[in-house]
Amino acid sequence: LIFSSNNFMFLSLHIKFDIIENALKNKGIIKGFFLEGDSPDHELISHCIKKHGGKTYCFQQGTYTGDVIPSFFRDFSYDYFFSWGNFYKDKIKRFNLNTKIISTGRVGRNYKITNKKNIIIFAAQDTTIAGSSNMSDSRNYFYDYCEWCLKEFKDYKIYLKPHPKYPHSHRAKKLLKYKNFTLCKKNDDIIKFLPYAKILVSISSTTLIDALSHNVIPINFMPFSPFEPNLQKNKIGLIVKNFDESKNKIKKIINNNNYYIKFVKKNKEYF
Repeated sequence: LIFSSNNFMFLSLHIKFDIIENALKNKGIIKGFFLEGDSPDHELISHCIKKHGGKTYCFQQGTYTGDVIPSFFRDFSYDYFFSWGNFYKDKIKRFNLNTKIISTGRVGRNYKITNKKNIIIFAAQDTTIAGSSNMSDSRNYFYDYCEWCLKEFKDYKIYLKPHPKYPHSHRAKKLLKYKNFTLCKKNDDIIKFLPYAKILVSISSTTLIDALSHNVIPINFMPFSPFEPNLQKNKIGLIVKNFDESKNKIKKIINNNNYYIKFVKKNKEYF
């Protein structure tokens, strides 16, 4: 049964490759550009373009958890891969000897220096595919944490940025009663707010990487498995395992300016 399943999957990929090749072979495509790097379909399209003499380029749009490099960061078919930084380039280059990996940081991001304001961003996931082994508990604590910050730090503005794929949470709407709370639009790009913020809180979201690029201290809130780079291990951010720890750590950032500056300086050196 296992062999039958594997053979079926292989046959499906072979058929899909033929379909893609027939669709593209007379289009005269000489360059292909891809985002993310973890899509089997993108790999197939890349192979088809290269088979007919074209070049392919992939821009990193995600990360991974754990110490083992996952399969989607190995054996690229792309000619060029643009990584978020030297950390990723150094990790994956030995698994992709036929791809030229170029460290660019987050492509398309504006890294202009701005004056920081008393702003904390909460980047909501509202999905069961990221974060914790019991995402519902983690997500509920996430909104509890946001409300606690609204009460505790009244001289700070709290922005809650919903995930663009999901509707506003009813928990988020309940926070509109606080004067220092702003519920952002789903289609707002988070970099509209990051240049002015000091802290970003999320559950294993790539917005935590965006935060580093804007000298914002990222707090990975109660993750099931921290992603790479490990924020705490590399001293570029914080990982909190429970509600009480999250309160104590954000208090230290806000009330101890030297502690805050230490993280910001490390962030500048890292990305």
